[in-house]
Amino acid sequence: MLVNFSASYNDYTFTEFSDRDLLQASLGNTVNVDRTDEPFPVSPEQTYSVGVQYTWDTSVGAFTPRIDASYKSEIYLGLDRGSFEAYERDKSLAGDDAKTLVDLRFSWSSLDYRTSVAAFVKNATDERYLPGAASVGSSLGTFFSFYGEPRTYGLEFRYEY
Repeated sequence: MLVNFSASYNDYTFTEFSDRDLLQASLGNTVNVDRTDEPFPVSPEQTYSVGVQYTWDTSVGAFTPRIDASYKSEIYLGLDRGSFEAYERDKSLAGDDAKTLVDLRFSWSSLDYRTSVAAFVKNATDERYLPGAASVGSSLGTFFSFYGEPRTYGLEFRYEY
């Protein structure tokens, strides 16, 4: 049996954060903005992951089921003051809710471990999540984001020689 676990808790705060206003900078002006009250971008407060697998050795080879789950708390994805102001009004504009992702795998290996076959499902619960974004509300007035892969199935064949 193999069990993996990890956890992190991040309590970031800016003690001082002065930045240039991106819109004004694009117009050639230097205007500083105090961003000290903003959360750290792309830094969830809490993350957890756990993986569990067990291998059964049999007369026809080894069978190993595995499950992995990972959790990330709410995340802010903004890059400028406009993003933060939008995030304060509606968190979905420059952030993502807390998410839990689950992956599954079942494998068989021959007695000599040279041949193996595995079936897997990534994002088994088909969770919609944002692995990243570029929220630039002040300069461009928009928020670019992309979604992570939906539920994905696969088979893996391996032969070592």
